[in-house]
Amino acid sequence: MSQPVPPAEQPASAPPAKKGSTVRLSIMLGILGILILALGYDYLLAKPAMDAAQVRLQKLVDERHKQGVGEGKPVVSADVQQTIGFAPTKTEKKQDETTVEWYCWWGPVPYINMNRRYLWVRYEGRDPQHVSTFACENSPDDPSASVAPTVSEPMPAVPGGGGQGHSGNTPKDVQTPPDEPAKEPAAPTGGTNE
Repeated sequence: MSQPVPPAEQPASAPPAKKGSTVRLSIMLGILGILILALGYDYLLAKPAMDAAQVRLQKLVDERHKQGVGEGKPVVSADVQQTIGFAPTKTEKKQDETTVEWYCWWGPVPYINMNRRYLWVRYEGRDPQHVSTFACENSPDDPSASVAPTVSEPMPAVPGGGGQGHSGNTPKDVQTPPDEPAKEPAAPTGGTNE
């Protein structure tokens, strides 16, 4: 018959759970939770706030441009700060006597604040310096990336100017004549040239 198995040879039960794995799991879940909250803040709060600030700043610049030189004042840093709603996160004075202010929706968080959800404003001129250009999420040192603050309404088409205004937009109420086919020169009629 079968012999009983000595206790030393019996299969061991599952080893007890290690305490380190529970702590490690808790830390990893905590980090994951923080990252999910940061992602939610970035897309649900920071991006819409940055976009709204850019629209408000463009409207301010448009209003001041419409007022003209005599009536309107130039847009200065205090106007921009009031429009955006907070002070700049970082200010740089450039060698070409311009100033760049960075408005970061991530605040002073290292690395993220200058790489996500920011708006920069370049000022030029003598004191008080006025807004020259501004844009969101690109480098102020890249000339192709900056947008000059201009009046956002399209300019009317110029007759005989190709049907396009300065901004490249043609208003709907201005009609441009269709291209007429080229007329061929009249053929000689058999008369003599004198």
